Amino acid sequence: MSRIAKKIPKILIFLLIVVSIAGIAYNFCVFLIEKSQPSGEEVILIISEGASAKSIGEMLEEHQIIGSSTRFVLFTKIKCQEKRIKAGRYVFKKGMGARSALRILVAGKTKSLTVMIPEGLTIDEIAGLAAEKLNIDRDVFIALASNRAYARKRGIEGENFEGFLFPNTYKFNSGPSEKHVIDHLVGEFWNIFDDSLKQRARELGFSVYEIVTLASLIEEEVMLERENPIVSQVYHKRLALGRALECDATIQYALAEHKARLLYKDLKIESPYNTYIHKGLPPGPIANPGKSAILAALYPAHTDYLYYVAKGDGSHIFSRTAKEHYKAIASVRRKSRK
Repeated sequence: MSRIAKKIPKILIFLLIVVSIAGIAYNFCVFLIEKSQPSGEEVILIISEGASAKSIGEMLEEHQIIGSSTRFVLFTKIKCQEKRIKAGRYVFKKGMGARSALRILVAGKTKSLTVMIPEGLTIDEIAGLAAEKLNIDRDVFIALASNRAYARKRGIEGENFEGFLFPNTYKFNSGPSEKHVIDHLVGEFWNIFDDSLKQRARELGFSVYEIVTLASLIEEEVMLERENPIVSQVYHKRLALGRALECDATIQYALAEHKARLLYKDLKIESPYNTYIHKGLPPGPIANPGKSAILAALYPAHTDYLYYVAKGDGSHIFSRTAKEHYKAIASVRRKSRK
């Protein structure tokens, strides 16, 4: 047999191997090349910290965002990007494919949840707002925010977190728990009420809790921010004189439901929050005050006012004596009848 004849089988085997490798490579490439067909339908997913590529791929496949979790895992391994995937709340489109999904996860293009908490809301009101905007359980939030032991751990003297859930706009990059939301709001309060404000409270002879309680009254009574320090001065003066604060907002807090207008009989309601019949501050905050009200409680204006009455347009008439005050009340009533 010639030498050429002997080499033919080896050449055929070599060619067969080359063709096989080429075929495998082709099929592998076809497998990796995923045709994305985004449907436009959005899916929100929460990717946990430390989640594996396998678990993420399975989640993406289950929600029809990608066609194959195996393909997704291969992409992450080939590109060495498993450790670069960032946790958070993401918005994907169904059928967008593994490449696009991985690109979003590595870039950390999270879709944050935003909630704006206005000044002057109570725990119950904040719980309802947080439940709507952050998809948390309202009742669980209220239970946690009413837990005395938990409040004490966060440096709060009172029975609950009323007054310390600081009003602000908050963003959460993942689905927060009720505890996480409370901790975030309370943490913001302590960022605002720093050591300099604590020192100011001590100079006035008040605890932080008392200042927050006073600030909550100011928050609820005043609509115009410029009047905050003036109303604060009225309260400080009344406290110094041992006079009842006579704050309508504390009556509203004591009542089962909010009234558009308080009646004389409402001022007689038996409650520790009734500042018409009980002197001094109420037992605790009646709402969650903002920074302006807190600063007003700490830095009252320098006036001689001892009384004020609402004009009906959001502003107040301030008086120094009872005689001036009664004249102001009469004037407001006359205008309201016109």
